[in-house]
Amino acid sequence: MDSLKTYTFNLKVISPKKIKIDYIENGKIFKERILKTKLKKDGYLYLKNKNVQFLLVPYIAGALDVKKTRFTKSKNGNLIF
Repeated sequence: MDSLKTYTFNLKVISPKKIKIDYIENGKIFKERILKTKLKKDGYLYLKNKNVQFLLVPYIAGALDVKKTRFTKSKNGNLIF
C-alpha cells in the first residue's frame, strides 16, 4: 500500500446470505469480493469464514476455538464491527 493514495471500501448487502465488498484506491475499484454471510435476529450479519481452530490436542487436552466475525449498522449510519 502506498501512503500517497487513499484507500476506502464499499460494502453492499446483496442478499441475507451474501455481501459484496469493493476495495477502492483513489476512487477506482481495484478488487471485488463476494462473501457468504448469515443474517440473524439480533440484526448482525455473521461472516461465514473459516473460524474454527484447534487448540492443543483435540479430545484429549485441547479445545475448539470458535471466532465469529459480525457487523451491523448503527442508527446514525456508522459500521459496527
